[in-house]
Amino acid sequence: MKHLYALAFKLIVAFVSMWIFLGWLANWSLVDILWVSLLWAGSSYVIGDLWILPHVNNTVATLLDTGLAFALISFVGILLFGMEFTWINTSLLLAPSVFIGAGEWVLHTNMQREIFHKPL
Repeated sequence: MKHLYALAFKLIVAFVSMWIFLGWLANWSLVDILWVSLLWAGSSYVIGDLWILPHVNNTVATLLDTGLAFALISFVGILLFGMEFTWINTSLLLAPSVFIGAGEWVLHTNMQREIFHKPL
């Protein structure tokens, strides 16, 4: 059950972050944001939280998850929406990644304590 809560938290943070920046400012639809959020939450939970986090500290795992978020959001933005790498678009794609990274810091702290039973 703890894994479901962690996955739900990850999905909500990703969806809200992308909705604020990409929904309002880049006119992505809610369906597109939901699909990208689901893709992000599932892949980063397996790769970042279950595979990488137990072997590294919170800072490294958070930076890796933030980079993965930026890469995934950029990839989808370029492929699906034809966005170009301009200064404004890069900032627009980086902003939700930073907020997702902040949520990841909180999630990793909780996961280390509750799921992996590591002392902080």
